[in-house]
Amino acid sequence: MGPLESGTDQDDDLRVVAVGGVLDITRQGDFDEALATARLDADDLIVDMTDVTFIDTRCMAVLIRHWKRLTTDGHRLILVGATYKTTRALWVTGLDKHIPHTDTVDQARQTLAATDKHGTVTCSGTSDNGSA
Repeated sequence: MGPLESGTDQDDDLRVVAVGGVLDITRQGDFDEALATARLDADDLIVDMTDVTFIDTRCMAVLIRHWKRLTTDGHRLILVGATYKTTRALWVTGLDKHIPHTDTVDQARQTLAATDKHGTVTCSGTSDNGSA
């Protein structure tokens, strides 16, 4: 995937931003603009990095800035397909423990559906406490 692409999930207040190729200083502005535009349209973001081959520290800083703004405002950001090879800075800094990440967009959607804005797992149905 060459240029930045994004799409809106109309069923939820969710935006998926798919990026690919090399994310470096030459694409920093486009990356920042894509995330900023997506944040205007939705509460929660999924950033699909499946096709990213490299991300430099400048674009990583853009990603972290948007994650911080979203979480400060009570919203969520989930990364998809972020591997150690392409997003090493996440693991080196320990941010992989704070920024949720999944392997697929479907898993990210399921994670958002199964958790509230504070990361607490929500469940549907009735509770069974084992009493008769």
